[in-house]
Amino acid sequence: MSSATTASAPGGRFLVFDIGGESSGASSGTFALDVSGVVQVIEPDSIAHVPLAPSVVLGILNHHGRIITVLDPAPLLGLVAQRGPASQVVILRHGLRGNPNLGLQVVRSHGIVSRAELDEADVIAGECIAWVARSGRRLINIIELEPLLQRLSRLFGSVESREPLQGVTV
Repeated sequence: MSSATTASAPGGRFLVFDIGGESSGASSGTFALDVSGVVQVIEPDSIAHVPLAPSVVLGILNHHGRIITVLDPAPLLGLVAQRGPASQVVILRHGLRGNPNLGLQVVRSHGIVSRAELDEADVIAGECIAWVARSGRRLINIIELEPLLQRLSRLFGSVESREPLQGVTV
C-alpha cells in the first residue's frame, strides 16, 4: 500500500493488541483495529462453548444482555491458534451503527494510538491486513475488518445452503 493510500486510510486512531502466544515468533503478532469498529475491551468471566461451531469460534458470552460470538482471530490472520482461555476480548461493532455481536480473543491490549504516531513499514501485508505500521521497533498489522468478516463467513459456508448455528452471528 502506498503512502498516499495509508495517509488517507479511514479513521485516525487504532486499538493496538497482541494475538498469539509468546511476544515473539511466528505464532504471535501485534495488531490494531480502527477504534470506530471497537465497542469495548473486556476480561471475560466465562465463555460458553458452542457445539459443532468451526474451531475459530471459542464460544459465546453475554455482554450487557447481548450474545457475543468470541473468535480466535489467529487462524484467520495466518497465525497458530491461541491456547488457553481468553484473557481479553475486543468487542466489535459491525458498521457504524451496528450492534456488537462479535468479539476477538486477544492476549493483551496496549492502548490506543493515533495515525500520526505510526510510520508505514515497507512490509508486505497479509490477508485481512490493510497495511503494516511501525511504532518504534514494533511492527503493527492494521486489520481490515470487512475482509476478516468475509473470511469468517466462508468458514460457515453459504447462508442459503446451511441451517444457521444457534447463537453464532457473523
